[in-house]
Amino acid sequence: MLNRYGYGRPTGVGFPGESAGVTLPYDQWYETSLATIPIGQGIAVTPLQMAMVYATIANDGVQVQPRLVRGVVQPDGALTPAPPSPSRRVVSPFVAAQVRGMLVGVVEDGTGTRAQIPGYLVAGKTGTARVPNLHARGYSTNLITTFVGLAPADDARLVTLVQLYNPTPRVAAATAAPVFKQIMQYSLAHLGIAPTAPLPGGPSIGEMRAHALPKPKPSPTASPSPAATPAVLPTKSKTPKQP
Repeated sequence: MLNRYGYGRPTGVGFPGESAGVTLPYDQWYETSLATIPIGQGIAVTPLQMAMVYATIANDGVQVQPRLVRGVVQPDGALTPAPPSPSRRVVSPFVAAQVRGMLVGVVEDGTGTRAQIPGYLVAGKTGTARVPNLHARGYSTNLITTFVGLAPADDARLVTLVQLYNPTPRVAAATAAPVFKQIMQYSLAHLGIAPTAPLPGGPSIGEMRAHALPKPKPSPTASPSPAATPAVLPTKSKTPKQP
């Protein structure tokens, strides 16, 4: 799954010197790897790789290769768009919706409450990473705090990642999450993306979900049923977008 999401290799964005990150082949994992890798130790990823994973979850499980150049402006002022980026399915829409529901829970009443944006359903996750030593095994006392998320979570348009080196205080909930909120709130307004979640005095998120579209059905290969996952956000039938 790490490889399917794009960890361990360059994203193909075309930026010179892009790092592939570090992921050990499975046959080189230690006995402790099953416990450490899920919490982020034993692997190294770039911010762009991490943002691409969240964009995949936002895009109903379809990963679109990121790019820096939107197009080329010709001498006459006309824009020639860049070729479409290749895409591939990583997980089913049902699994992507499950993950979005979990990430909404983090922002609603978990460690990401300071990333909440009035009028928008936000999905995201805090992260606090220890920085490895450069010349010895193990980790240093330095920290990187991260918040990465997407909005609106029920019809995702944007993914934003904030990463801070040795901030004070040394927790992502109090440092990266508020910065994420400022950037995402400005971006939503700048792009004219209308609110999708309840404002103060309006219906609750639970009431909105109760009247939303039916929850997604599991694919033939998915084992859980929608009834067993109350946090699943409904997915809409729509053309894949590129957040």
